[in-house]
Amino acid sequence: MDETGLYWRWAISRGLSTASIPGAKKDKARISLALCSNADGSDKVPPWLIGKSKVPRCFRGVNVSAFGVEWRNSTKAWMNADIMAEWLKAFYKHIGEDVEVILLMDNFSAHLAGMELAPPPPNVRIEFLPKNSTSQYQPLDQGIIANYKHYYKRQWLRFCINTYAQKQDPIKTVTLVDALRWTQIAWRDCVTPQTIRHCWVKSTILKKVDNADEDPQPPADLLDLLREAQVVAEVSEDARDLRTFMAPEDEDEEPEQAEPDLQAIINH
Repeated sequence: MDETGLYWRWAISRGLSTASIPGAKKDKARISLALCSNADGSDKVPPWLIGKSKVPRCFRGVNVSAFGVEWRNSTKAWMNADIMAEWLKAFYKHIGEDVEVILLMDNFSAHLAGMELAPPPPNVRIEFLPKNSTSQYQPLDQGIIANYKHYYKRQWLRFCINTYAQKQDPIKTVTLVDALRWTQIAWRDCVTPQTIRHCWVKSTILKKVDNADEDPQPPADLLDLLREAQVVAEVSEDARDLRTFMAPEDEDEEPEQAEPDLQAIINH
């Protein structure tokens, strides 16, 4: 299990506006996701999305759980101890009592505090990855999260193309309901078991096998979609390149949070 940040309506342009859509401002609206999968990709836990608003306006009258995801909120739109405790309880229920599992996480303070609030049942063992080594040993960081984002932003680009073609601003038109739907499609349908298995092997947690899969590749049409969106939007000099569009420099940075008082949590 691991978290990632997502600029869910990241603009195709670096500038403050486009020629066809005056006033379309650069946007850094961010949500966070908690993703979790077993080693062979046969069990992808429903994603949890975390934003700042408890009930965004676009959610009114919408059954979020019907999208196959969960929505939570926090001040910084990031994982905290209370949400982590909720996630763990949901994970224990998801696993059931008849299967023994090891849950791997980094030692982020919210993970530690959440486990104190929701200790594991006898059949679940939680192991924390070594400090300062998450990028090496965390399977999700070996390409699973990146693969999810490739397929999420592929859908976002298609939305942009259709919206710009109608002389509308996609940043003003898209809603978090779209983000829920695109997340479910990307995670459930597009991130393959082969990709997941390969990233577990690449992390060295699993032994390498002779027929190990190659590194997951982004969809072949991503660059074409980005260019098409920029043409339709009449973006030229300030157009983002594919690398910057797919992986914004600060998208995945954890916001600064006060360290939790673990003893107070234990006493509580």
